[in-house]
Amino acid sequence: ATPAALAAAEARSRSQHRADLASLDLAHGRYVLVIGATPFSYALDIDLAGSVPWRDWPMNPQVSPVRLSLQRDGQQLVLQPGRPTAGGWRFGLTKPLASPSQPFDLVAERQVGWGELPWRGIGAWAVATALLLAGLWMAQRQRIARRRAEELLRLGQVARLNALGELSAGLAHELNQPLTAVLANAQAARRLLDDEPPDLATARDAMGQAVE
Repeated sequence: ATPAALAAAEARSRSQHRADLASLDLAHGRYVLVIGATPFSYALDIDLAGSVPWRDWPMNPQVSPVRLSLQRDGQQLVLQPGRPTAGGWRFGLTKPLASPSQPFDLVAERQVGWGELPWRGIGAWAVATALLLAGLWMAQRQRIARRRAEELLRLGQVARLNALGELSAGLAHELNQPLTAVLANAQAARRLLDDEPPDLATARDAMGQAVE
């Protein structure tokens, strides 16, 4: 950092009562932090790569597919390069660091290629979905067929009842005619027998018609 940049950062630090950046060289992973105090001020030359606790780092920087970088004012420090792939989908996440004196953005990027997709799981899910849809379709067809059979059965019962009604009406009609004739002849014969003197020949003829 130049003396002018150090002096400006010291002035800002005194006015804001916190540390301030004097210079930033993210390409080489270094920056200078100035703390303005009385009677002395301090300038800290910080090596970012050396300050990262790699032992506790949650990923292996050499093989992890996630690209991580610190960015600020168009500069960036790549903490782990990731594994770029051709095509596929890109996912990104930007997280501003909480320190106001070191306002860096932590950017995570992940490129997912076609070959990385869980094709077996996708295929199993597609087959299960197809089987489920086929089962639902078959169940719907069976329900429709059962409903149609029930309707046909009900229509058959109604048709049989109608046929029985028509048969009963026809039987009643066919029975009423001879019964009416028998009744008329019997009544005529009774009247003839009640006459004084009774008309036996005509009564006998009426009874013969009733027998026929």
